[in-house]
Amino acid sequence: MRALLLVLFVASPSLAGPVLVDRVAAVVDGQLVFLSQVEKRASVQKVSRQVARAELIDALLITKDAHLTTSESEIDRALDTILKENNLSRADFEALLKRQGSNLGEYREQIGFQLLEMRWLLAHANGASLQADDVRMALREKLLTQLRKRAVIEVFE
Repeated sequence: MRALLLVLFVASPSLAGPVLVDRVAAVVDGQLVFLSQVEKRASVQKVSRQVARAELIDALLITKDAHLTTSESEIDRALDTILKENNLSRADFEALLKRQGSNLGEYREQIGFQLLEMRWLLAHANGASLQADDVRMALREKLLTQLRKRAVIEVFE
């Protein structure tokens, strides 16, 4: 199987040739998913690389299909709610994220995606309630199955 590599050529006497910077783990309709993204997600979420890669592929498919954005103020409000509900200061929360191998910027990205995904699901729910996790997850999987069939996805080991 062919593998895609991202290399960095550095003009330095200490380096004899190209240096591997990252590998491409998948290509989704022309968008790259890098191995470093897969490994980071797997590490933070404590899942296998295969699960992390699949989640990143699904996130790209949803983001592309949603045609929506999430504003910084929406993310701020959601983050404030999370901090308040967990009785945490921002400093304490950032320290917790650091201990878990993450940071506030990455967490904000996750919140932004979760808000976008919920709006995407609501747009496809045709008025149905998405309060129950099983209903929400069933709709998500149905929509993702359709998106995966239409997409050009290449996965690299």
